[in-house]
Amino acid sequence: MTNMQAAGTAAPVRTFPERHYNLFLREDMSRFFWKLRNQGIALTGDTLRWDYDGRPRERNFDDLREVRLQFAHVPKSGDTGLCLLTFNDGLPLIVQSTNASGLADDERAPIYGDFVRDLHKRLAKHPSSSRIDFQIGDTRRTFGVIISIVAILFFGGLPLGLFLFKPGWDTLGVLGAGAAFVWPLWKTMQRNEPRSYSPDRVPEELFP
Repeated sequence: MTNMQAAGTAAPVRTFPERHYNLFLREDMSRFFWKLRNQGIALTGDTLRWDYDGRPRERNFDDLREVRLQFAHVPKSGDTGLCLLTFNDGLPLIVQSTNASGLADDERAPIYGDFVRDLHKRLAKHPSSSRIDFQIGDTRRTFGVIISIVAILFFGGLPLGLFLFKPGWDTLGVLGAGAAFVWPLWKTMQRNEPRSYSPDRVPEELFP
């Protein structure tokens, strides 16, 4: 091989095997739904593939505009994760760790973690990664933050004031119950603090 041929030889591109993930997904930004019907998404070296209401979809990583990770706590259920993918034409794809009812799912939580990690490994090696916006938190979080603060003040501040006014085992129990309710809300607010991140440093605290 001549020097000119060697110089013109492209370096081998790192390839990734196709992998499927049994996760529920939706193309609806609404916060409320009765039941999720669509599930299953696949990753190749440079594409995402899924079916939605019986229609096959396939998008190249070049079409990705934003990746947004969110963390949530569902009372009496557990922690959940959500990965929002927004494409250049505005189509949103939400991949989540929950079951069909939107509740925490211990079986799907590790699958969700694998999906998010595998997606970012592929994106970090893809030429389009510099054009993708990687974000944490909810841009529509204002109302949720207000509700959380009110809940923290009510379920935390009220029992604390009651305990200080009338110390005793009964009021201590009320204070403990209030703290158990407030702590997950506070943890969720901290983890969802809006910020950017790098695809080669996925925040582990965003996983359920």
